[in-house]
Amino acid sequence: MQELKETINQAHSVLVVVPKEGSDRDYFAALQLKSFAPEKTTILAPEDKEIAWQDTFGIVPEKKEFAITIDLTRSPVDELRY
Repeated sequence: MQELKETINQAHSVLVVVPKEGSDRDYFAALQLKSFAPEKTTILAPEDKEIAWQDTFGIVPEKKEFAITIDLTRSPVDELRY
């Protein structure tokens, strides 16, 4: 766990993506990761999860614009969907 905290603290930014079929436990795990470095961690989660957590715990969803760069020379991709 200490190694994970150190890695997050050394990172420039951290993006945690909760899958569409993700459970409340998945979202809770994302929140735990964010607690290590909240100022540089962004969570993307399905809107229904964000609304439920806002209603229950007062956790306001983050809406940020960002770009994802994929270096295909290092790791080929057969299909990319968004």
